[in-house]
Amino acid sequence: MKASLLAYVVSMLPAASALAISRRADLDANNLTDELVFDISLEDFIKRRKNNDPASLDWDTDGCSHVPDLPLNFNFRWACWRHDFGYTNYHNQHRFTKAAKAAIDRNFRKDLHYQCTKETPEWMCYILADTYYAGVKVFGGRDARKRSLPEGMAEYEELLAIYSQVMAVAKEKGIIPSDKI
Repeated sequence: MKASLLAYVVSMLPAASALAISRRADLDANNLTDELVFDISLEDFIKRRKNNDPASLDWDTDGCSHVPDLPLNFNFRWACWRHDFGYTNYHNQHRFTKAAKAAIDRNFRKDLHYQCTKETPEWMCYILADTYYAGVKVFGGRDARKRSLPEGMAEYEELLAIYSQVMAVAKEKGIIPSDKI
């Protein structure tokens, strides 16, 4: 009896070991994703993306979905790439919850604002960045909405109206050319 129990336990060791390795790999992928989305600079993220590092994560992106990557020549591309990376890998890792979406979206706003520090006029870039952020809170993420649609839509429409007013004033004062609107 003891011998058969021992034989059974020994026979199960490879399966248990494989399961432990699989769980460790999942945990490592989760930790790597979190680090790449939340902990490293945007420049370091772009370097890792360029090198597909690590190759085990999904680096595909469609840029700033349904909106321009370079609105008024403000470069939001990098922020959109990291945002897509977060959404995609959280989906792939089965942890794309409302809380995760909200955290990824907040990081997107932080990245947009960081990119605005390199743009002129910076103040206009911030207004557009906040409009993009409000848009992803409402429209982004296929299955984890942070807010009810009416509440989020109201915020988005309010920011879009402010942005439109600012654009009209900027056009009137010659800050931006008329063809940029």
